[in-house]
Amino acid sequence: MWQKGIIIGVLLLITIIFSGCLNSPNEAIAGGYWLIAYGNPSSTTPALEDVTTSIRFNLDGTFNGNMGCNSFSGKYTVDGNKLTISNLASTEMYCEKTSAQETAVLNILSSDNLHFLSKWEDGHPYLTITSDIGVIILQGTID
Repeated sequence: MWQKGIIIGVLLLITIIFSGCLNSPNEAIAGGYWLIAYGNPSSTTPALEDVTTSIRFNLDGTFNGNMGCNSFSGKYTVDGNKLTISNLASTEMYCEKTSAQETAVLNILSSDNLHFLSKWEDGHPYLTITSDIGVIILQGTID
């Protein structure tokens, strides 16, 4: 009987040790990115030249970014290749040059049925986020 208790204790200890080694689903997209293109998947609009953009997905399930004028932030969860965005908030300054780009990206992030594809290509990480209303193509920074 005591041997069964030892075996259960050892199995429990192994489970605890290895649970710390499991990857968080958020690791699939965690990191910093900048905008490459957005819009209609069959005919994307290139990101504005000479406009600094960024979005960072943090391991803790939060994200923040800027598409040229306004800052935004929120929370996200990953389940397989499904991405769920919640609590999306943005500052509300009007910047004529970046307005269409920001509106399109934030509308896509606000939409339901988001999915993502992350890949490495030519030594760079890429993240493509798709929804029923459009696509966002991001190139990652290596941090």
